[in-house]
Amino acid sequence: MSFRKITVKSGDEKFTLEVTEEEYLKYYRPWWSQRKREQRNREAIWVPAEATEGWQIEGKAVVTESTDEFGVKSYSFMDKAAYERRKGCPYKHKNLKGEN
Repeated sequence: MSFRKITVKSGDEKFTLEVTEEEYLKYYRPWWSQRKREQRNREAIWVPAEATEGWQIEGKAVVTESTDEFGVKSYSFMDKAAYERRKGCPYKHKNLKGEN
């Protein structure tokens, strides 16, 4: 079994760990595939144009995808602020400068 030494930095702290090759490959993510901090808990989905016909979205919105028992996907949307107030929202909204 081969091992790798990895260095983890968090703020002012720095740790060096020795992990197996299998653990390293399981959790390693190259820098070009890492997400920006504000995008880490948000997954993007592709929505077919037919599903959005008739939608009149004004302002920021969140689109959700659901699948029924037959595997048919359906899409719906709601106001972003209303989504963030829901119980179980996967991220907490943080006001950024210049954002309302």
